[in-house]
Amino acid sequence: MAEGKPRIRFYDQVDESLIVYALVPCTYKGQWVWVFNKKRGGLEFPAGHVEPGEHADATARRELEEETGTRDYRIWPVSYYSVSLPEAHGAFSPEQFGRLYYAELMNLGKPDPEIDRLVLSNEMPGNLSFPDIQPILLRHVTYWREAHKP
Repeated sequence: MAEGKPRIRFYDQVDESLIVYALVPCTYKGQWVWVFNKKRGGLEFPAGHVEPGEHADATARRELEEETGTRDYRIWPVSYYSVSLPEAHGAFSPEQFGRLYYAELMNLGKPDPEIDRLVLSNEMPGNLSFPDIQPILLRHVTYWREAHKP
């Protein structure tokens, strides 16, 4: 990847066929829940790829349950987003689209084996899997929470 920051945009509506990711920043007892992904070696939100024939809402629920072990939660769609990565000579890659959610967890369970551990934090932790993207998405969800008071 070339030097520079990714370009992140937020949308109210996007053609569902373009959605490839579902991300679910979530809280438990007022703290943000981060999952440590063994493969990437960093902290991230519960998230995953939308499977063929699957709606992003189903992906969000599936990934949230798999990665946090919870079955008791409330979830809200926040917005759509896209990420374009910097390429050579100042260009950006084509946008990849996702759907951003927010969830409140009522409990935590045993996460999938791909997740090493869960981390609860009131602050932005270090060792993020995607440090140029996750803080921006979390800030967007935080503003949404303040405006909607779920």
